Amino acid sequence: MFDRRKILITLGFTFFIIGCGTLTKNESKQANPIRIGIQNSTIVSLILIAQKEGYFEDQGLRVELVSYPSGKLALLGLKEGEVDAATVADMPLMAFGPDIPSKIIGVIADTRNGAWITARRDAGIEHPEDLAGKKIGTQKNSAVHFFLDMFLLKHELEPGKDCDVKFLPAEELPSALEKGQIDAFSMRNPFSNEAKALLGDDVIIEFYSDVYLQHFCLTIRDDWFPENPELKTSLLEALHRAGELIAKNKGVAIELVVDYLGEARRPEILRDWKNVNIGHVTLGQNLILTLEQEAVWFQDTKESQDSARFNYLKIIDTTPLKTVHPKAVQLIK
Repeated sequence: MFDRRKILITLGFTFFIIGCGTLTKNESKQANPIRIGIQNSTIVSLILIAQKEGYFEDQGLRVELVSYPSGKLALLGLKEGEVDAATVADMPLMAFGPDIPSKIIGVIADTRNGAWITARRDAGIEHPEDLAGKKIGTQKNSAVHFFLDMFLLKHELEPGKDCDVKFLPAEELPSALEKGQIDAFSMRNPFSNEAKALLGDDVIIEFYSDVYLQHFCLTIRDDWFPENPELKTSLLEALHRAGELIAKNKGVAIELVVDYLGEARRPEILRDWKNVNIGHVTLGQNLILTLEQEAVWFQDTKESQDSARFNYLKIIDTTPLKTVHPKAVQLIK
């Protein structure tokens, strides 16, 4: 067993996004297409609010969104040319970022409650230690996979030895839990709520932990309008305005997100707004620390032999955010 204690840190609808090649509303009809992949989740609230309030339009951008079940899939969509930008957690960026021609231009949300364990009581699970000997599902090489390892470590369980980890697509986890193919899974909403709907609240038990500070990033292809780098600044200006709305009237901001994601998801949205830092775009040193710790984990699990040596500052572009909000950039180079 590798020494994972060294890395335990406190850590569909298909749309298109179209960005114009100029910065005026009157000329936005001449916009070139730009597609941004998002998770259909509260974590992209800044983007949803900017869209619904017309802040992108005010910056000369016409925006629509491409929805993916997870940030990892959105990033892979970027890699395959399906989209030109993506909202994605830090873990997939660590795993695939060096091989994808894109740059992080901001962290749009962060949380210590972005993933948790959803388990079946009728499988004999009442406490985290009861996961020993059980089958646990998750999405491989993702933030929820990293969380699972850190969670098990905290409770002195080793994946592959003390419990059986099964890798499945995120959207298949609730069904697999219902069918008894797995006894628990490491994920987030809406998948945990889907499991509750299938099995009932009395069957489902959830375990939380603050073992992982998770960052959700906006990353954009290097070749997105390279002749007009100011468009990245325009995008961040719109998100900054969305953050100002949240600061001034959180209630209105939440209603905009509910309107986009649907009334049925209101309880999930309200929970997320209590547990996720949503209102600002930042680039802080915590992002680098998390990426480096994940890289050590990735290397120790033999998924990669050189990820820990990569300089993650190479996949971050600080210039746009420094232009919009200089104090939001707190990176040591």
